[in-house]
Amino acid sequence: MLKIILWILLTLISVYLLGDKVRINKNINSFFLLLEDNYSIINERMENTTVMSGLKSLGRLYGKISLICFALVFVFSNNFSHKMHFFVFVNYIFIFSFMGWFSIYWVSNHRAIIDKFKWDNIMIILFPTLLGLFDFFSNSKLTEPFSDFIIQTSNIIGWKIDFYNPIYFGLTFSIIIFFVFVFYYIFTWAIMICGVLPSLVVALTGILLARGISRIDPKNKFYWLAIILWCSVSAYLTFGGL
Repeated sequence: MLKIILWILLTLISVYLLGDKVRINKNINSFFLLLEDNYSIINERMENTTVMSGLKSLGRLYGKISLICFALVFVFSNNFSHKMHFFVFVNYIFIFSFMGWFSIYWVSNHRAIIDKFKWDNIMIILFPTLLGLFDFFSNSKLTEPFSDFIIQTSNIIGWKIDFYNPIYFGLTFSIIIFFVFVFYYIFTWAIMICGVLPSLVVALTGILLARGISRIDPKNKFYWLAIILWCSVSAYLTFGGL
């Protein structure tokens, strides 16, 4: 499927690079002029943008692509049984684009996400300790489920606990929850960094490419983009299977 798309792209680029021989047709010439003008605007925006702004723009693009892929799978799910290769291809695009969108969203908005759930998480962490204090002063046994878990776990690792103190067990369980949250936060960052690195490379490459094209020939930006794409696609189709 990918090779078919690349061959179509290579053919279209080759037609464009034929230049005046093809542009004799007014409709084709108008279409190419539209492409050139629109790309000049896009190129100007890209060369003047920052990496973070480029990542956010890429994240919005990923979001739109993932929505389109999800809609395709949802609407045409009954027809995909006869076209499994296309179904798998669309699913791969959906997974990649959704992961790209979420990783960029996390990296650029993680402080807002943490602030949004900060007090909820603090209450979850403090809840066993507050429950232990309540048990201590009211002589209730609401922390027994926590104490049973801690006693059984400590016996497995060789620590023997033969006393019952609700404040101790509540505080211990709060510390366990805290470290679970810390581990989850670090693990999430590790996954998101792996997800955002390809997008970072794409954004940085796009910005550097736009700036390089502007320096080579500011008046024919789309023409040089077509040459770069033609060389890249040709090289992939020639040596990609080796």
